[in-house]
Amino acid sequence: MRNVLGRLVQTLLRLTGLIVALVLLTTVADAQVAPGAGSSRRMGGIVPMRRSYPRGAMSAPSVNAANPLNIPYNGGSVLPNTTTYAFWWGTPSDFPSDAREGIHEFLEDLEGSSYLDIANQYMFGPDTQTHFGGDIFDYSTPPIEDPPTPPIVAEIYNVLSAKGQKPDPSALYLVFTSNFPNENYYCAFHDYGFAPDGTVIHLTYVPNYSSTLSRCGTFVDPLFTPNNLSETTRAMASITAHEIMESITDPQFDAWEGPPPIYDEIGDPCEFVYQSWVPLANSRWKIQEIWSNQAGGCVQGAGRPARVIGDISDFGAIRTFDIPAAGGVFSQSVNIFGSVAGYYADATQEFHAFVRDGLGNIATVDPPGTGPGLFGGAQCLSINAEGAVAGNYSDSNFVLHGFVRDHQGNYVSFDVPGAAGTLPTGINNKGAIAGFYNDASSVSHGFVRECHGNFATFDAAGAANGLFGGTTVLSINANGAVTGNYHDANNLSHGFVRNADGTMATFDAPSASHGTFAQSINAFGAVAGYYTDANFVSHGFVRDLQGRMTAFDDPNATTGTFALSINAFGEVAGYYSGASGFSQSFVRNRLGSFTTLTASGTNYGNVVRSINDLGLTAGYDTRALF
Repeated sequence: MRNVLGRLVQTLLRLTGLIVALVLLTTVADAQVAPGAGSSRRMGGIVPMRRSYPRGAMSAPSVNAANPLNIPYNGGSVLPNTTTYAFWWGTPSDFPSDAREGIHEFLEDLEGSSYLDIANQYMFGPDTQTHFGGDIFDYSTPPIEDPPTPPIVAEIYNVLSAKGQKPDPSALYLVFTSNFPNENYYCAFHDYGFAPDGTVIHLTYVPNYSSTLSRCGTFVDPLFTPNNLSETTRAMASITAHEIMESITDPQFDAWEGPPPIYDEIGDPCEFVYQSWVPLANSRWKIQEIWSNQAGGCVQGAGRPARVIGDISDFGAIRTFDIPAAGGVFSQSVNIFGSVAGYYADATQEFHAFVRDGLGNIATVDPPGTGPGLFGGAQCLSINAEGAVAGNYSDSNFVLHGFVRDHQGNYVSFDVPGAAGTLPTGINNKGAIAGFYNDASSVSHGFVRECHGNFATFDAAGAANGLFGGTTVLSINANGAVTGNYHDANNLSHGFVRNADGTMATFDAPSASHGTFAQSINAFGAVAGYYTDANFVSHGFVRDLQGRMTAFDDPNATTGTFALSINAFGEVAGYYSGASGFSQSFVRNRLGSFTTLTASGTNYGNVVRSINDLGLTAGYDTRALF
């Protein structure tokens, strides 16, 4: 992906802890290098996710040889046979403890995989090959600001020279830094430059996501967790896969690349899109799909095709529902009468808001003015007892607006004054709406909109004002209290509660070395969420009105427990990652007993997003297509 101001971040923050946890969906966008960031071209960049809701695993569009999304060939060179080197830059202990082992396994197993074979169609004859050449260590301090390409090229050359080695023009130097730079516009990028002796150096840049998983993690679709590596390491592998596939098919930005203003390469149309786990030589991975001109859509190269469908549950039994022609159905909220709000993706990966009533009738509820387009459209994220829903939609210019639709079908669209994008996330029974908005500098701020349309905006104390920093509101209760998260200057997430009178308290779980992610607040002010410990394992928590916190793990969890919703009776719903590698939904009662939500049929995991005061839940399942 090129660094031009192209697709605007559209589905933004999805801080779902597995920001995922907020797991909602995300739209991605190209961004421009800030003035003064350096004169070098920044190419092939993955822009951070800016929403905490997953747009999620969608089946690929049907084959269409004339598909306008197909990536054109521009006459340049490709790299059908490469050697990859893992260039570890910085303090080793700052990386996840399993990062080196995990990246080794991924790079070694990529060779000969059907995932790598997706690139064959772009190689003009030769089968694509890659070989892992080993590690290169650089213990110096990596740049603390977003680095332009020339200093990275120089660093690679100097480290190789100190070891008596010369750069390999057919190699890919995968630069992993131990930090995540300040004011970084990119989750990752690929580029090239020239050594002093004239040798071309092809590189990728993948910083440490330990403190930025809400922006660059694989959380956006938590349904596939097929190994026991930390979420940071899994994110590094998925984003590395994206950059490798683009590096070999468009190494110098004159081969397989779309026209302006987007400049898409083969990884870009499928960013943060997953179907099921991807089998490599001796392991399986959650790595994003890759665009195939042959198929006219996003493919993963192997594995059973799968798609996401909606579900509801009662007393532990999951019942699924689908929407005809949808490419994925994501239930987000359920009210006391069993009506469900959410969104679905159509075959073109455009999103549509929907409401499903207690009798199972489904209506699409896209607001007037919703613009079409890839990852465009509308989302319902919350529904109250009156049947009013709140969500967001993008117009024809990809600007995000908030909306509310009452049970009679009347719409009101709104924007926070001065907002560059407005994202409502919750509506209570009094019609008050909470959410967050982005300003012109892409800083997030919280808001509450009263039923009469008056706005209160705010920031949590300690929230950073840098790019993609700020305050994110995720839930509002009957009394107007809200909860959510803010990122500090070190990109670390903290929880907060803001009362209706404007008073605010911030908090962290006691063992939250890598972030606290508040997700939901009930009528009595209790908050549910999760935190990530020093070993990058996530645990659920409940925080009561007095600020006392109780941490918990589902008994069957092996790699993490994620609490996403809490009702008035203290029942918490969420999901865990177990030995199967797939997510599994649970409900925990106020006494600490767990119920696993089970579904019949073959599935690749499920996630519960919401629980009402009767214990009915809503979420989604991933099912095999055959």
